[in-house]
Amino acid sequence: MIENELRTSFARHEDLVPDALPLVPAIDSGARRLRRRRRMTAGTLAALAVVVAVAVPPMAPHLVAHGRSLAGRHDLTSTHATVSGPLNFLLLGGSAGRTRS
Repeated sequence: MIENELRTSFARHEDLVPDALPLVPAIDSGARRLRRRRRMTAGTLAALAVVVAVAVPPMAPHLVAHGRSLAGRHDLTSTHATVSGPLNFLLLGGSAGRTRS
C-alpha cells in the first residue's frame, strides 16, 4: 500500500528531476581530487613517520646524556623508576575502517 503510493508520487514528480548527465564530470573530478588529497596526506604522514623513525634513535642517547627526555622534561633520574627486567611495549594501530577505491 505505501509502496504503491510512493511509486505514484515519484511518477508524478519525475518530470521535475533535472538531467544528471551534465553533473557526471563534476562529480568525477571531485572524486579524483579527493583521492589525490588522500594519497598526498598518506604519503606525507608516511614520510614523516620514516623521518621520525630514522632521526629519534640516534638523538635519544644525546638527549638522555644531557638529562632531557624527548618530551623536554629535565632531571629524569629523580622522577622515574629504573627498569631492572624485561620491558614490553604495546603498539596499536591499523586500517580497519579504510577502504580502497
